Amino acid sequence: MSAASFIKGNKVLIAGVVLPFLLIIALMLSRLATIEPPQYKALFYVSKPSVIGTIKVTPNSDGKISAVFQPKDAGSVIENNGTANPSAVLYLYDGKSGSLESTEVTLDQNNQVTPLQKFQDLEILPDAIAPDGYEFKRSYYISRTSILIDIFGGRRHYDGPVLTKNKYVMEIVGVNDYYNRTKFLGWVNEGASK
Repeated sequence: MSAASFIKGNKVLIAGVVLPFLLIIALMLSRLATIEPPQYKALFYVSKPSVIGTIKVTPNSDGKISAVFQPKDAGSVIENNGTANPSAVLYLYDGKSGSLESTEVTLDQNNQVTPLQKFQDLEILPDAIAPDGYEFKRSYYISRTSILIDIFGGRRHYDGPVLTKNKYVMEIVGVNDYYNRTKFLGWVNEGASK
């Protein structure tokens, strides 16, 4: 029996197998076409553990950011994997282009926080949800598997910061997150200069 005669004799069987796959592909493509990319850049930071204290970055009431050093209390527990010099890495993620910019804030020789130069002119909207509907989540576990992949192996997962909107998840790749220490600062105001 040739393939052509098998197809002619089993049109209903072939349609029953092929149509569900075509429906799944059509639904995936329609979902991707309806999600707009983020209109606002996300600003967040990751503090690195330290044995002497932590650098915290916060937005001010005027929408600018500032960094302060908070020394550890005398009776606090020293972290096992802490470094001697505390630091924080600020990240600016642009969802339209997928670009990720960063700058590091540390202590100088006088135990003063180094000035924020790269992102100091940004105006921050400290809302959890951006005006365009995207939400920043600092740790999000994504397991993209199906039954076939579960059976035969080859799992893929991502456990890091993401932007989400209507169950659409955009991974922010390239962030060095130390033990889930990511802190969200806010969304960059559209009219702000870079």
